[in-house]
Amino acid sequence: MKGLMRLILKNHSHSPFHLQLEVLEGRVPPQHSSFNKYEKTLYQERSGYFGERALDYPFRKIQFPHFVTHHTRLEVNHLNFQMDTNLWTPRYDLIIEAKDYTGHISLRDGFNQIIQQKDVNGQMVTNVYDDPVLQVEEQKLQLELWLETQGMPVLPIETLVVMTNPRVILDATPNSLYQEKVIPLSKLASKLREINQHYTHEHLTLAETRRLASYVASQHKPWKPNVFQRLGIGPGEIRRGVRCPSCRTLPMKWERLRFECSACGMRSADAYVGALKEFFLLFGDQITNRQFRWWTGVGSESTAKKQLRRSGFNRVGDKRTAIYKLNFNYDEDFDEFVRWKQADKFRKRALIF
Repeated sequence: MKGLMRLILKNHSHSPFHLQLEVLEGRVPPQHSSFNKYEKTLYQERSGYFGERALDYPFRKIQFPHFVTHHTRLEVNHLNFQMDTNLWTPRYDLIIEAKDYTGHISLRDGFNQIIQQKDVNGQMVTNVYDDPVLQVEEQKLQLELWLETQGMPVLPIETLVVMTNPRVILDATPNSLYQEKVIPLSKLASKLREINQHYTHEHLTLAETRRLASYVASQHKPWKPNVFQRLGIGPGEIRRGVRCPSCRTLPMKWERLRFECSACGMRSADAYVGALKEFFLLFGDQITNRQFRWWTGVGSESTAKKQLRRSGFNRVGDKRTAIYKLNFNYDEDFDEFVRWKQADKFRKRALIF
């Protein structure tokens, strides 16, 4: 690590649950009883992701050697816990919980909750959320237990809650733990330097610290619940079809050996690959010819067979019993489902926090 002050060992990632929510956009009918729940959950996931990304710039300002792991979910005693961001140094580990709240945030001792007041379309709305300091302190206890059960060295662990939205107003009880543990994003770089100056003893070498952080990152367990059960939506209640790779309209129509978009006019022979990715996220890693036709709207069994074979996935069985094993990578194959959203990530911010 010659001359290198900062190394990201696990980058920001979208959880399988977040990706499932993204591919359901446009597929959940607006009139569905769970549509509002779906929209709120989707924008919460987006807000959380972009809130974590906001930490990157302050991190680049600090000059002491450190390693970073983002969005790490571990299992201890058959229970899972998740940390937004860890900053690892030979002296300590820092767990950061990122919150993208807006409006006026009140943090008061004794109640273990925070009160948010914000203006939504001219009306003052009050929301109550769990105490983020309590959350990150629980993560600290779980990480200490996890490291012990893994036989790994345990560094001193610090915790911090960072409010990443520049439009947040913080109001905490004077001289309380909240004033020490909850900070705006603008203060993060100086707070990191303050914490680093507090610790003077190195418990590990730089190489040992890197091995520890790398091991933690390698043990990440992605969260993939049953999105349909969680939202209260039946698989048969969503819109099917191939999504336009250009404008995201549903569905494209198969004609003249091409999929054609009625909205932007794009024509594509292989747009079904995106539909296979969405099927993988929502329904699992295997698909039959019949399921392919049900999902894409392709009517011909022979056409579906050709497209499935062209995809290059392993096939098990013959003819009508054939099952194709979908082999996509969560970290590499789904960027297109979220990249196009970054330009308008706050388009419906009134729905969230």
